[in-house]
Amino acid sequence: MNRFFIPLVALILYTSAKAQDSELPKQYFDKDWTPLTGSEGATYYRTLEKKESLTVVRDYYISGKIETVSEQKFNGKKMVRDGKTV
Repeated sequence: MNRFFIPLVALILYTSAKAQDSELPKQYFDKDWTPLTGSEGATYYRTLEKKESLTVVRDYYISGKIETVSEQKFNGKKMVRDGKTV
């Protein structure tokens, strides 16, 4: 039973993690980081994921390749980097 159960659980966890990532709303930007209303003309896109008191901001090239990952906090007026940035 274990030889079937462990791969099944691993597959379910992997699928769930990928599904959550693809469900994050995207904000699109042009080459100068000007926000756009849709993906047309976009060079970059951004996803935001709330984690405890921080927000994980992931910036991607429109191809899907990661550009930057940073942890940020909202200080009441704007987002401020507060943690790791890669």
